[in-house]
Amino acid sequence: MQYEVYLDVLFLENMMMDFLILLAVKKVFPCSATYGSLLAGSLLTCAILFFPCPVWTRYILLFFLVNSCMTVIGLKIRTFPVFFKAWILLYLASFLLGGIMSWLRLYFG
Repeated sequence: MQYEVYLDVLFLENMMMDFLILLAVKKVFPCSATYGSLLAGSLLTCAILFFPCPVWTRYILLFFLVNSCMTVIGLKIRTFPVFFKAWILLYLASFLLGGIMSWLRLYFG
């Protein structure tokens, strides 16, 4: 079995989902984030795909380091308690948005 992966679609989909998640978290937390910083934060997860590393290392980088940097850069958070709350909310929002998108896929193909 062979798969065709279109990198432009993969990057655009990843970037837009991360942007929407950061935008949802921004609505909850009063922070000084702009659309440019949200876009810069959402590009970080696309950058990790360029580094050749084992799968387990990539998962550790994605789940801890990249999402932490995405939260700090995208939302411009400076204090640790607010960062921790935003980081937890980032995971909750991505879980919720992933469920909504899976549900919508049933109806829109």
